[in-house]
Amino acid sequence: MKKCPSCNEKNWDYFRKVKRENEFQYFLICKNCLLIKNNTELSNSKLTDYYKNNYNKKNYSAEHNLIFDRMLIPSKFRIDLINKKGIKFSAGEKLLEIGPGSGSMLYLFEKMNLSTFAIEPDLDAVNWLKNNFKAKIFNSFFNDWVTNKDKNKEIKFDWVVLTHVLEHLKEPRLFVSQIKNELNKNGKLLIEIPNANNPYSDGKEWGYLFDPGHFYYYTIDNLEMMLNSLGFKIELITDSNLKPYKNILCIASRSETEIINYKNIIGGKYGILKLKLIWKRFEIIHILKYLFIKNPGRIVKSFFKKI
Repeated sequence: MKKCPSCNEKNWDYFRKVKRENEFQYFLICKNCLLIKNNTELSNSKLTDYYKNNYNKKNYSAEHNLIFDRMLIPSKFRIDLINKKGIKFSAGEKLLEIGPGSGSMLYLFEKMNLSTFAIEPDLDAVNWLKNNFKAKIFNSFFNDWVTNKDKNKEIKFDWVVLTHVLEHLKEPRLFVSQIKNELNKNGKLLIEIPNANNPYSDGKEWGYLFDPGHFYYYTIDNLEMMLNSLGFKIELITDSNLKPYKNILCIASRSETEIINYKNIIGGKYGILKLKLIWKRFEIIHILKYLFIKNPGRIVKSFFKKI
């Protein structure tokens, strides 16, 4: 069993199972820091196919122009929230976005006159991005890009952006360590991820939330713990981002020293029980919502269409 990427301990316990599209996924939880791990892992070859073959269009069930329009509103909200906290993006800064999908964040960064770069494994998304944005686009996985890039033309970035990417990583500590090496000495990391304390799903079934490509589910506290231990100072961390999802939004700046922070984590039986109850509550509310609100609403809508 692997060590927990947040607290670097090997202290896992069974958490629960979740059904998604007639298949069960089994989850473990770290008894120290409450990081949740999907123990039903896809193989590396399946993961490669999963992300390279139209992942974005399959995930959103739409074409890139529609995905772009749909994601532009939360992207603007994200940037506004960061600016309101006094963190600014400056014209001319070099920014790398990993996994930009259909490019709603890239669009906003280009409007702010940042020098933009992007790494995207989905070839169909890459073609869309190249046709619609100024950014230099690399069709690759980040690890492959780091290994193969021309070291004589090395660029250090002022920003690296990961929106809904970190949860997809088998080895998040290694990944974030590699990102740190790509940042300049004052560089910042922007992360947004799902919130393990708020497992809200807008799919037909609650289990739709649990993408089979998601390996870890973080709380604010264990995300902060991991970043601190890798030498990042937290500038902003909040779950007030875009209700009802309450995704975790974090800005962390590169630090030369490791920061040890265990102050807010209450693990053990109490912490695990609390998270189990939170997940069960969201599951029950979702079932009731579809039984008594959404399904009757669809029936009524269908009836009036026919008359």
